[in-house]
Amino acid sequence: MENDGDYVNLVRIKFPETCFLRRVRRMASEEFGEDGRNHKLMAIAVHCVFLESGFVECDEFHFPDEWSPSMAFTMSFRYTLPEIFTLNLRESIVLKYQILGHFVNVFGSLTSGGSVTYRVCLDEHKFAPAIDSVCAKGDEFESEVYELWKIVKDEFAFPLLINLCAKAGLPSPLCFMRLPSELQMKIFEFLPGADLAKVGCACKDLRYLSCNNDLWKRKYSEEFGMEMAGSHAVMHWKRAFAIAAYWRSKRREEAVEAEEAEDSAAVKWRRLPHHGWHMYSPIRRDPNPLEVPRIIGGDYGHVPGLSFPSFRRPGRFPLLRRTFSPHFQW
Repeated sequence: MENDGDYVNLVRIKFPETCFLRRVRRMASEEFGEDGRNHKLMAIAVHCVFLESGFVECDEFHFPDEWSPSMAFTMSFRYTLPEIFTLNLRESIVLKYQILGHFVNVFGSLTSGGSVTYRVCLDEHKFAPAIDSVCAKGDEFESEVYELWKIVKDEFAFPLLINLCAKAGLPSPLCFMRLPSELQMKIFEFLPGADLAKVGCACKDLRYLSCNNDLWKRKYSEEFGMEMAGSHAVMHWKRAFAIAAYWRSKRREEAVEAEEAEDSAAVKWRRLPHHGWHMYSPIRRDPNPLEVPRIIGGDYGHVPGLSFPSFRRPGRFPLLRRTFSPHFQW
């Protein structure tokens, strides 16, 4: 991994508060009565997913003043796309709600007919308390809210979006975003942690997908090993990954700085004070085995004139010795 410092800016600690969560909190904070509150929360969540997917409402989204469970059979909302408004077309989709006990069924189809009717079934007992908790700034049920968003997005909103684009003659949505979330997660499993964090900065849809806690637990195990997490329970694996990557980056920087300081001290010690020349130690070489041997005896035997000056003539070069030949005959 090239740069662990990028995790500090790219890795968010919590599940990101995107347009979906902000819309849910804003609409749930409005006064719409306590009658059928859980049913209304489910309708608000589905409505926010459709707005976050690129749809716009044809009519104002509001609940009846007097609510009763039977109204859910006739309650419906229409949506279209901004491009269709620009082209002055009339294509749109309609959502109809049906309540069966604690299950909320939502049906969606094109208003002009001639297309498949899609259906999604949501458990009110599971998702309504999670939406209430998120609206109260809690984070213990964020995984349930993400699951609701993923179900409505993949199984309901995107198929209707594709059909509406085809009906209006518009280009289809991006190919990667048309894939199921499970297949997208499989692709994310092959990415390193740094690249996965950068993917979350691309768009709001990928930001949701890249915050999967199980996915970041897998990345943490691949990068650092589960023994680094310690014995305590880890709630946010993305945050744990960011912290571990940050300290690994700090240790690498300290090691590089220590090595540079050591090299700088060694170079400074080996330089002359005025000229800045390097003081290289003489290199002793082995004798050349192919060279013709010379006179044994070192420099004295090779050049007899080189010798230490005598004590009686200080500061003077020694006189050359008299040479003789061993074969000289008197």
